[in-house]
Amino acid sequence: MALRVAIIGFGASGQRMADIASRMDPRSEILILSQHLPDGGLYSVTGSYHDVIAFHPDVVVLTSPASLREDDVEALGRIPGGFLIEKPLATNLEAAVKISRTLAGAKTVHVGYNLRFSESLQAFRAMIHGGLCGPLFSVRTETGQYLPSWRPGRDYRSTVSANASSGGGVLLELSHELDYLRWVFGDVDWVQSWFGKVSSLEVDVEDTAHLILGVNNPENGIGFVVQVNIDFVRHDRVRTVTAVCENGSLRWDGVRGNVQRFDEGDREWSTVFSDSGETTTYESQWRSFLDRLEHDLPGEVTLEDGVSVLETIEAIRLSTANNGARVYLGVHEGHA
Repeated sequence: MALRVAIIGFGASGQRMADIASRMDPRSEILILSQHLPDGGLYSVTGSYHDVIAFHPDVVVLTSPASLREDDVEALGRIPGGFLIEKPLATNLEAAVKISRTLAGAKTVHVGYNLRFSESLQAFRAMIHGGLCGPLFSVRTETGQYLPSWRPGRDYRSTVSANASSGGGVLLELSHELDYLRWVFGDVDWVQSWFGKVSSLEVDVEDTAHLILGVNNPENGIGFVVQVNIDFVRHDRVRTVTAVCENGSLRWDGVRGNVQRFDEGDREWSTVFSDSGETTTYESQWRSFLDRLEHDLPGEVTLEDGVSVLETIEAIRLSTANNGARVYLGVHEGHA
């Protein structure tokens, strides 16, 4: 039986998801909701929520700008199928909580933090949890790429990343870091932060953020600090996480797709794991989502995970507004 897939929004993310859905199962029937997609393409097109509901989709994929996410969910949230929602869940915590409440009864909901499906990040997490280099002391994370080179062939000034009204800026666009750091190392207890615009890029959003996250380790009750630097301004593309442990260090390199280890007494890093390259993180995410939908299971990245990222971002915003003061994260009603 052909899978009915409704894709809301047809920017880069929507196009990628349509390609994956049709390529991985050519029988799939795909309906695109977009105001800007011309007729006569590969897929059926509409500009109406009503048409999407009448389509009776098995899956709704929300890839429209995060600033429109609450309206999309309000219009389509009662469709009795699965929802895959492009990250971030929303642009602010209040909207994220409302979305979480609206979709609380949905069959399967997955928030699209696809980096959790990186083979090397999964291996890195397993090594950390297995105590490969001993007790963890601290973590350092760096992620950056020059925004004009991020999407070749497109004017960076017109992208979601560059515009506050669409939900741009490094905190939301690079919220992958806030998701996978929590997934690997544990819940964030407090934050101290600074973010702002430091470059001459023609954007109305923050292009740089320096964060300190306090994490409590429930296994030994001892907390540790995660330093996070994220930006749109550096010309050398980087995405690394370095865990400093008692007996050495582990480093995940998301650009090269590997994990490296430096033990006590070593003189250089050694590679202990590399991605196979057999599938992309987006393809693995799609397979996982459909498998969980078939078995009536929650998505691997849940609504609660999506809300937690926005809770952290709200604390970061509050910290910066108060000159870098430490802000503790609380428990918000409405988590899925």
